[in-house]
Amino acid sequence: MLAAGVAGGFAGGEAGLKQYVATGTVRLRKPGEPGPRQFSPLTLAGLIALAGAVGGIVLDLVTDAGEGSGSAVGISQLVSALECSDSSQ
Repeated sequence: MLAAGVAGGFAGGEAGLKQYVATGTVRLRKPGEPGPRQFSPLTLAGLIALAGAVGGIVLDLVTDAGEGSGSAVGISQLVSALECSDSSQ
């Protein structure tokens, strides 16, 4: 008798163990048959980290441009320059 709480090392994993308890057999995929599509949580974490880093850089650039620090052009100067170029057309 197979105990339902004992799942360690079972070839089909939890889903396979449930299938074995219900039917007495485990269906294995044939060679070359595609398996289930797996998604790694590390991929999602990497994308979130990348988005945060890019967002931080963009936010830093925007705030630097707004302050007019260094060689960055202030937003008001940039808008004025764009308005002048629009009126000349």
